[in-house]
Amino acid sequence: MLIEPKVYAGLYTLVIGQLLEDRQIPDAFANALSAFRSFYEPDPWWSAEFDYFQLLLAGDLAQRPESEIDSSGYVLHTLTAGLWCLLTTGSFQECVLKAVNLGGDTDTTGCVSGGLAGVCYGLSAIHQKWLHALARHDEVESLFNRFADIVSSAS
Repeated sequence: MLIEPKVYAGLYTLVIGQLLEDRQIPDAFANALSAFRSFYEPDPWWSAEFDYFQLLLAGDLAQRPESEIDSSGYVLHTLTAGLWCLLTTGSFQECVLKAVNLGGDTDTTGCVSGGLAGVCYGLSAIHQKWLHALARHDEVESLFNRFADIVSSAS
């Protein structure tokens, strides 16, 4: 049975929330896993689905060798790979390059890893040459600035 992507998006969002609270990466991941478990474990479907989450929930993702990390583009693999890259690197560039170098569905894994690393390290951590190499850079920057304005005015 395939798990709905929203379950994985939930975990991704929990990690981002923890990172936005200025938690260290391992603590953010551990806290997000704890909240994830608290939410899903009481649900009756959890016992049938738990096996899908074993690699993520084992608590030792950062110690897993690269050979155990799949970056096929399947939502479970993408999230696991993105989190593994974040947990095993120390900068935005290192995280994204590690994700892309895993092979497989490189753009998807790079995107998830880059999103996590961007929250963790901030916009200033992204090399200017990478930003300016983006297709439609000016449009993306304008959208980003509009989004940032909306978020800052809401808080």
